[in-house]
Amino acid sequence: MERHLSEISIKGFKSIRNLEALKLKDINILIGANGAGKSNFVEFFKMLRSTMMGNLDSFIEKGGGINDFLHNGPKRTKQIEASLMAGGERETFLLTRSSRETAVAQDMGGKVLTGAALGAILGAFLGGNKGAAWGGTAGAILAGEGSARDTKQPVEVESTLRNADKTKEAFVDIAPYHFQDTSAHSAMRTSEIIQDNQFLRMDAANIAPFLLRLKNEEPRAYDDIIEAIQTVAPFFKDFTMNVVKRGEKESVNLEWYQKGSENYPMQPHHLSDGTIRFICLATALLQPNPPAIIIIDELELGLHPFAISILAELIGAAAEKSQLIIATQSASLVDHFDPEDVIVANRNDGASSFRRLRTNELNVWLEDYTLGDLWRKNVFEGGPRYE
Repeated sequence: MERHLSEISIKGFKSIRNLEALKLKDINILIGANGAGKSNFVEFFKMLRSTMMGNLDSFIEKGGGINDFLHNGPKRTKQIEASLMAGGERETFLLTRSSRETAVAQDMGGKVLTGAALGAILGAFLGGNKGAAWGGTAGAILAGEGSARDTKQPVEVESTLRNADKTKEAFVDIAPYHFQDTSAHSAMRTSEIIQDNQFLRMDAANIAPFLLRLKNEEPRAYDDIIEAIQTVAPFFKDFTMNVVKRGEKESVNLEWYQKGSENYPMQPHHLSDGTIRFICLATALLQPNPPAIIIIDELELGLHPFAISILAELIGAAAEKSQLIIATQSASLVDHFDPEDVIVANRNDGASSFRRLRTNELNVWLEDYTLGDLWRKNVFEGGPRYE
C-alpha cells in the first residue's frame, strides 16, 4: 500500500540549508515571496521521483552537476542529507560529491549505493514495503558489489531486482505536474498515440489518450472531469475523442465541441491558455487512480478567480486519496484553506526556512480578515525580506 509522508528533513539542498522535521499533512499549501525557496522544495521531490525511476545521475547532470545542488556550492556544503518519515518508519540517505563532480548516494551507515539501488529503496519505502528492496546481500548487489551468481540466496535477490525494476514506474507514486507550457505547439495541444494512456504525464502530453481511456473504462471519473470543466467554462460540451489512423499509428488530440455547435468540432488551439490549463489540472486532481503524492507549482497561472475557487474544491476532493503539495502565489486560493494547511517559505540569513501556520496564533486576526488578507498584509511574514 502506498504511504503518505508525515515528516521531511532536508539539509544542504540548493537554498535549503537546514530544514528540520517539517510535518506534512494531506494538504500542504506552500506560499512565500519570490526566491524564498518554494521551487527548490518542489525540485527536491522532482529529484526523488527521478531517483525512484533510476534516473538520479541524469537528473543531477541536467541540473548542472552536483555542485549546483549543494547549498552555496561545494566549499560551503559537502553533502545533501534527506530524511523521510512515512507509516511510522524513517528512511535517510546522503548525496555526496565525487571526484568527477557527480552525485554519490550513501545510506546513513556510509554504504555507497548506486542511483538504482537508492531508487529501489525509496520506491519500496514509499510503497509501504520497506524491507522488500533492502538487506545485506540484496543491497550489495543493487550497489554493484556482486552479482546474482555470487550469492547463496538467489530467490531473495531475484525478488529484490524485480522490485527494483518496478520502481522505474514509481512516477505514479510521486507526480510533480507542471502545466505551464500552453503555447500553440505545446505537447498538450498536439496528438498522441492512443496507447500512451495509463498515467497522466507530468506535462499532460498524453492528456487526450488518457481522457479517452477514462471515457471508455472509468466513465464516472470522466464525467466528473467534464462537469468540473463546464463549471469554469460553461460553453464547453465535451471532447469528441476521434481516433485518427495513419498507417499503423492511431492517435488522438483534445478535439472538442461547444454547446449548440455539436456538428462543428473545435481544435485544441481554440482553447484559451487558462481553459486548457484548467482541463489538465482537473484531470490530474480527479483521476480515479491518482499518484500517492501530487505536487503542482503555480497552478493559478492564467486562471480566473472563480476557477481558482473551483480548484480549491478539487484539491480538497483529491486529498481523500492523495497527499498534495501545492506551491502558489494566489492569496485567493489560500482563502479556501485552514491555517494548518499552509506552509510559509521565507529566507533567513541566505537560506530557506519553512513553517506551518497555526490557527491559535491568528484567531484574533481571522475574526475580521481572511487568510489571504493576512498574507497580503504580511501578518505572518509571507512576503519579501531584506537581508
